[in-house]
Amino acid sequence: AYSRAEQAVDHFEDTLEKGRYRNATAERYGYARALARAGRLDAASRQLARLLQAHPSQVEFVVLQSELDRRRGDAAKAVSDLKGAVGLSPGNWPLQQAYAESLLDAGEPATALATLERLIALRPDIAPVYGLMADAAGKAGDKAAAMRWRAELLFRTGDLEPAIRQLELALRQPNLDFHAASKIQVRLDELQAEERRREARR
Repeated sequence: AYSRAEQAVDHFEDTLEKGRYRNATAERYGYARALARAGRLDAASRQLARLLQAHPSQVEFVVLQSELDRRRGDAAKAVSDLKGAVGLSPGNWPLQQAYAESLLDAGEPATALATLERLIALRPDIAPVYGLMADAAGKAGDKAAAMRWRAELLFRTGDLEPAIRQLELALRQPNLDFHAASKIQVRLDELQAEERRREARR
């Protein structure tokens, strides 16, 4: 079957060949992404290499390169390639997301979690980051932290009651240290107060 990804590849090949585009860099990036979606990783890498040579610090290009590395099973290379860019852009969500996902693939969930904790200190408003944090905490073997971050995701996507239940469960986890328990309790108190405010408005 002729897939949508292959249709996109044909489209970009046609526009690039005929010069029908406004911005050659953007068009070639679209072509590289289409090749990646079609599973043509080597061809995508060749296009991306040209883009990275001209624009080595362009976030979208660096992120796509890491995606290609991970799909080839080379998460360590993705981590290595992203490390410098991540340090220069601590508040860039797509970059930090790619780095955290590469760290998870490389079997480094604790480092992934630490990376994302630094990100939310700068950008607490990005809801999807909390889902990735829950995954990282779970893979690091920290059930209470996984529940804490899952609760935050639930709250930020409009599910207050399930968020409260998650925090209550987190507090009941064995071997929970005082520092972690205190943070969970503070957040539970805040969400329960929010629940009371909402009930009072009904």
